[in-house]
Amino acid sequence: MSSVIDQIIHTAAKLSQAGITPSTATVKAKMGGKIPMPQLIEGMARFKALSSEEVTQAAKVMIGSDDKPSTAAETARADDIQQQLNQLQHAYKTLSERVAALEAKLDGIA
Repeated sequence: MSSVIDQIIHTAAKLSQAGITPSTATVKAKMGGKIPMPQLIEGMARFKALSSEEVTQAAKVMIGSDDKPSTAAETARADDIQQQLNQLQHAYKTLSERVAALEAKLDGIA
């Protein structure tokens, strides 16, 4: 039972660190909605009793497969980040080619 409560605390801490006020509804949704209400309430009560330093520490703790995207929103965010990375890599390549062309022109002038 305590591992479920630890996961609830971890999830609430991650939400808090992301600027979202954790509630029983947001934590339950983030965890997939299959948490018994008594455990959810106990986990939230324990989370609310944590200091800000403990919240930061709880957000860093990785539990099980929590590092994998578990919701459609997280998957969409990961896809968006990947797309941004691809665009930046393309822009870098384009700029590098332009710099090389300009350097070649300068070498021809000098």
